[in-house]
Amino acid sequence: MEIHSYRIGPQTGMHNDERGILRRLGEYFSIQFEDYELNEYENTIINRICESTHHGKVIIIELSEWDFDEQPLLTWFIQQFWRRMVDELANSIAKRELLQVYLFAVIMSGSRIPTDILTPHLCPDGAFVSHRIINLPLEYWSLDDIRIWLAGDPSLQREQGCVIDRIAKTIYKASEKGKPVAVANKLLERYWEGKRR
Repeated sequence: MEIHSYRIGPQTGMHNDERGILRRLGEYFSIQFEDYELNEYENTIINRICESTHHGKVIIIELSEWDFDEQPLLTWFIQQFWRRMVDELANSIAKRELLQVYLFAVIMSGSRIPTDILTPHLCPDGAFVSHRIINLPLEYWSLDDIRIWLAGDPSLQREQGCVIDRIAKTIYKASEKGKPVAVANKLLERYWEGKRR
């Protein structure tokens, strides 16, 4: 599997709306917003993502620090962009007979998205619907949670407990005492560092 992660957060002076999200995503594909109308820009990005797929590709679109407490932004992302992205990618995969292509969007919010805004976009209980979202509220990680995760890492299975403890304490401290997104980022950094060795 080949994983491509597109981390998209707002930048200073950027709109906290669909234009901002599209502009940040477009940067990964060297597509300039100024060259297109909004709808055409969205289509161009979706097409570029579809064209970039091949067997065994995992695409992760990670949205963080956007103000999803406002109905229009979340509605636009789920109902317009995500729905079209999923449909176009499914067509591209079928047409090109690709195998093991996966697309994920991860929406990270520092606060709870209000229920009245979130609920209309959730998958129905017990069913996965690709055009909708699954709510995975995350709790802060404890030091023990990080130790347990690290103990399952194949690259650390031959290490003594004190080595795992030291790494866990470093990650815990660097992650603002277990903030989920910070822990995930530190674990990913550690994983990619191991891959480069």
